[in-house]
Amino acid sequence: MGNNTKPKIVDLYLYYILIGVLSFVALVFLPFFGSEVGMGFVFPTTPAGWVVYLTQQALMAIVNILIFHSFICQSYVNVKDNPNYIKARDIFHSYDNKEYIPMTLQ
Repeated sequence: MGNNTKPKIVDLYLYYILIGVLSFVALVFLPFFGSEVGMGFVFPTTPAGWVVYLTQQALMAIVNILIFHSFICQSYVNVKDNPNYIKARDIFHSYDNKEYIPMTLQ
């Protein structure tokens, strides 16, 4: 048997799958965490309410950051074999300026 170099579908679309799962969790399960019936925004009045509110907001922020990071990782998977990307990456990494001289307004 020869060496199979064809990438698997899961390897190519792993981050898209992760984005879908995270989005599903964010839309379906996280709103139930500390949910109340009603359309108005009411600030929590107890310390436990503030803990639930801040935890919910932190979880939503983390999910959004993970979705953004997954899009970035998927972009690397999409262009890793593109000759223009490889050439640009090599040019970028070959440039090494040890002395940084900031621009002035004068």
